[in-house]
Amino acid sequence: MRKMCFSAILILAVVCSPVAWAKNEMRFLPDVITQFDDLSVRPDAFGFFRGSSPDPSGCKHYQGMVRVEAADGTQYFIVSRSGVVPDGGIPGVICTGEDDPANLLVVRLGSRDKNGERLRSNRLHRDRDISDTAPPSEDTVVNFFTYDGSAEGFPNYGHAGGLQVVDNVLVVPLEESYDGGADALFMFYDISDPEHPDFKSSFDPQEEGVKSGLAGITPLANGHYLLVVTGGKNEKVWFYESLSADGTPDGPTKLDSKTLSWVLKDIWQPDSGSEDGDYLEQDWPNDPAHQILQFLRQGDINGPLFLAGAQGEAGNPIAQDIMDLYRVDTIGDQIRLKHVSTQFMDSHPNLDSVLALPGNNVANFAAASTFYISPSGELLFYATEHDNDGPDDSVKAGEWRHVDIVRHDSPTYNPSVQLFGPFEVPEGGDTVLTGIGRQPITKAWIQLFSGFHFGNRYIVVDFEDWAKDSYSDFSDLDGSLADLHDGFTDEPSSWKWFAPKTCSIRANDDDFGDDDFPGEHTKTLDGTGGPEEDENLRIISNDSNSGSMDDELSSVEFRDNCSHYYSAFMDVLWDLDRNGTFETNSLIAQFSGAGLDGPSDVSVPVQARHPDDLRVGNSVAAVHVTNVPPVITDLSLFDSLGLKVGVDVPFAVQGVTLTAKGTFTDPGTPDHQTATLHYGDGLAESNGTFDLFTDAFGGVVGHANAGHRFTVAGDLTLALDVLDDDGGAVSASVQVKVLTPAQAVDQIIIMLDQLIAGTTNDAQRKALLKARKDLAGSPDGRGLNGALDLIEKGNTSAALEKLQLAIADLQAAQAAGADVGTLIALLRQVMAALLP
Repeated sequence: MRKMCFSAILILAVVCSPVAWAKNEMRFLPDVITQFDDLSVRPDAFGFFRGSSPDPSGCKHYQGMVRVEAADGTQYFIVSRSGVVPDGGIPGVICTGEDDPANLLVVRLGSRDKNGERLRSNRLHRDRDISDTAPPSEDTVVNFFTYDGSAEGFPNYGHAGGLQVVDNVLVVPLEESYDGGADALFMFYDISDPEHPDFKSSFDPQEEGVKSGLAGITPLANGHYLLVVTGGKNEKVWFYESLSADGTPDGPTKLDSKTLSWVLKDIWQPDSGSEDGDYLEQDWPNDPAHQILQFLRQGDINGPLFLAGAQGEAGNPIAQDIMDLYRVDTIGDQIRLKHVSTQFMDSHPNLDSVLALPGNNVANFAAASTFYISPSGELLFYATEHDNDGPDDSVKAGEWRHVDIVRHDSPTYNPSVQLFGPFEVPEGGDTVLTGIGRQPITKAWIQLFSGFHFGNRYIVVDFEDWAKDSYSDFSDLDGSLADLHDGFTDEPSSWKWFAPKTCSIRANDDDFGDDDFPGEHTKTLDGTGGPEEDENLRIISNDSNSGSMDDELSSVEFRDNCSHYYSAFMDVLWDLDRNGTFETNSLIAQFSGAGLDGPSDVSVPVQARHPDDLRVGNSVAAVHVTNVPPVITDLSLFDSLGLKVGVDVPFAVQGVTLTAKGTFTDPGTPDHQTATLHYGDGLAESNGTFDLFTDAFGGVVGHANAGHRFTVAGDLTLALDVLDDDGGAVSASVQVKVLTPAQAVDQIIIMLDQLIAGTTNDAQRKALLKARKDLAGSPDGRGLNGALDLIEKGNTSAALEKLQLAIADLQAAQAAGADVGTLIALLRQVMAALLP
């Protein structure tokens, strides 16, 4: 039969909300101790092919492993292999031959889902034993690396031990140098691309006696990392803390830095012979030789920290494997370990302990193993066998998951939203958010136990896998092994199951498919939307109430309504205004950046809702709000009469107080702004000295007004700079002509000549000629005693009199119908420039 195990006591898990996780970053468990204790006693059978990697053996065997994922979600194992022939051999194994270099293998799990959750068994086949069922060909070693000194980052070492990965960095402990290298060496690789580990740094501890059989690593709240290393019988455990990027104790660590460095934090020695409060210092429980020690943290980066270890007896195919859990406490400068739990596990997925025959185990905790935290917060454990004695030269392995498949409140029971980001919106702008609803990751399942109270052997039937094995006839489960137990026919005495509402599971005393004659002891289990259980099938009646379900079952099936449920199209609902109401039901949603301040990040709640039972899964769409700089809507220069230079009048006069006026807006309505005016004559001023300044906060129009007397004449550039409080900057400029009083009068004479040449009205012409004489002097040219001559001679008072006469003459021409308003305005500006 398939997936038969001993049950653990049911313990309810705490709530864990779904979180969008980055690949291979630190993940946290809702309740470390409970989830550790709730791991299934026996595994779901797993496996992979070794490809062209070196052939492992009971002596040169797999030592460590981690589960990682690529950017596209593809799942991988990275596995270490030892090439060292053990001194004295291994019990039950004859070790011969020469030492070889160690290896690092990359196993691509191509047949598995890309969601990062439970893998499920990949060794299911109708009418075939687990021991005869090979994994899919897509689950295979796709690359391997040899520690033979031929490539950077792969020095010449014989033993690579227990691994751990965090923040896309893998740490590999090495020992048994073949060319006189360090006794203990730790290699750090960036595994953003799991198939091509990128060497970053190495660490050679200088403390005497440091062993490197295993390594564990975890981030700390101070931005550093804690590294634990040990080996052998774990007589001592060394703890190191990373230093900052510049090698100092302060500042964050860049774990992928090529200059990563470490400092000894503490040494923990369990056999000190004394007790310190709750911390038993006399010895390790279970006299361990842990193959791995991995950090697990609860809640968040400030939560309780634990070390989880695994150990087994090498060379013993029926030995019970052990998991240990320790709490890690820092007291002053010391790190203390407190034993909090031990679980005795079993690597035989398909048989009672009395039938745990050699060849039917799938793993040994003395080989490669690892703990793994899924994106939803599930604790999983994996282990391999030492070598590759699986079917078709494959490597056998196992997946230990929650005793009830997943935690009762697991978000994987809910639908989810696949978002097609990243999303970005400018302040005050719009963007489109897109997503699609996905079916729940954890679908309907049933576990059938041969004993009451969920004891003894069991089978697990997943909705996604129930056609892959002989669940339609329990007598055929596990093929030839069925002769030992008649498969699993008529054995179930208790069960646990889950199905959503509108989905039904039918347990039968005969084969599937006959609704008219379903069997005397058929029981239909209609989904309730939550996990259910019955610990004694003697008190559970069949559908016809003619008998109990105990020791009657020979098959199980998921009804067609389950297929309908898991093929339904999910609704996607958005809370675009983030007020707690999901008002928009659409795969595409228009999101407004009005009122948002950038640069910032906004979380838009989104949920997938199943149309059949309205079950929802919540997520968030992360939207990056980009800062948009202000917009200058106008920049102008006005003379003292309020006329716009370059529009109402062609030039400004040096020495007159002019006013620069700018207006601006900002799409980022929460932004405040500052401004600077550059006058083009070498002078500039900021808004603190403006005559008027109001910013554009709240969506109003901002104003920047400042008076200025130009110190030089010429073609100048007036510029306005506006800067918002998020660094968004904008500039605008205009060209202005500034003339000296003499240059201005000269230009006015030219303009007057053009006007006279086109004037035919006698009254207008007479007045215009008089005005010209006032400005230029004698009528045949620019002669003496005109305003221009007097200005150039410095006779300001006489010049002012002439200018006033010219204005009077122009006003007479204006009364006769001449268009001389601009000339009058310019002459008044010249007079203003000449006045003291």
